[in-house]
Amino acid sequence: MIGEFWDGWFDRWGDERKILNESAFTEILGAIFRQNASVNLYMFHGGTNFGFMNGANADNTRYLPLKAYKYILPGQPSNGKFAPLHNIVSIVLS
Repeated sequence: MIGEFWDGWFDRWGDERKILNESAFTEILGAIFRQNASVNLYMFHGGTNFGFMNGANADNTRYLPLKAYKYILPGQPSNGKFAPLHNIVSIVLS
């Protein structure tokens, strides 16, 4: 069982986005299903940390995480329609 399959990671000010592309996402998801494992697609819809509750760092390095996060496949619309993700899952399951 994969309790949290992340398709992205925390974004920080000034860094490049850390998001799996569709090919890598499809390959990894296919490998999970070929093992007959269960999976939870963690936070693929995004969210926010309200106010200044987005965290910081504890070791005197600069770590400036963004307040909002959106772990979502590139090219996937952010308007609540998850068609690309649905298509990938459909292909992997077929």
